[in-house]
Amino acid sequence: MHKLFLLIRLLDYCLLIFFICLYILGITRCLLQFTLMSLVTLYSILLSFYYYLKIQIKKNSLEEGINLCNKCKNFHTDKTTFCLFCNECYYKRDHHCALLGKCINNNNYKDFFGLLFFLSSSLLFMSYLFSNILLFLVGLSVLFYICFISYVWSHNLTIVEFLHGERNIPKFNVLYKVLFDESKEDIYILFLPFMRMNISLLKEIEQ
Repeated sequence: MHKLFLLIRLLDYCLLIFFICLYILGITRCLLQFTLMSLVTLYSILLSFYYYLKIQIKKNSLEEGINLCNKCKNFHTDKTTFCLFCNECYYKRDHHCALLGKCINNNNYKDFFGLLFFLSSSLLFMSYLFSNILLFLVGLSVLFYICFISYVWSHNLTIVEFLHGERNIPKFNVLYKVLFDESKEDIYILFLPFMRMNISLLKEIEQ
């Protein structure tokens, strides 16, 4: 198991280095061309990095409950599960993302969705700028994955629960609730995260 952890971590670092190099090339091309397409691509690249860093920085938050976890020996609420890779419990844990080295849970659903969305869009835009079919296929595969997790979350289920055969009636408002109810933010904040700072500033001024 320890070797598996090391292998996954090594894969994580290799892919991170690959995407950093790819994004550096993309940013360079965008700055050199300076067209509308290049600006949109640059925006997608920057936001994908923003959500990646946000997932890495954000800390896990748990409430105490009555259920004892045999692994971490702490009391948690329902729907809290233990992750062997992270060695800690998560509330509404969806899955462990080996590429991020983090668990996807209710604390970072929106950030993970934002990362995938802008990763997909930046890859698709870069495939146009570089005329590269491989980038297009990778971006398209990420887009298909977004559709898959959106479908699963619209059932108000995690990926683990969905793969175990659990099903609910899919509803868009359920997906919206999963993504935005926890963060108490509007949907446009996903695409314009810098507006969050302006809103916070306005609230402080009003107070």
